[in-house]
Amino acid sequence: MTEPIFDYVSRRLNEHKGIWPEISKETGVSYDQIAKIAQRRRTNPVLSNIQPLIDWFAARDVAMAKLQKTVSS
Repeated sequence: MTEPIFDYVSRRLNEHKGIWPEISKETGVSYDQIAKIAQRRRTNPVLSNIQPLIDWFAARDVAMAKLQKTVSS
């Protein structure tokens, strides 16, 4: 079963709670909106707030995979 987009973004934000200011700066999504999405106070966020977060997490996952591959080599 696939995870709904809002659930995915909320979950990932909560996994990265300590770096919300960095995420905000790098995505252009306000810290306030990030907090609302993560805390599920914003249940229907606009795509212009969700897409940059999805892209940021995808890029972070790729970078972490490359780092792990380099470390394990």
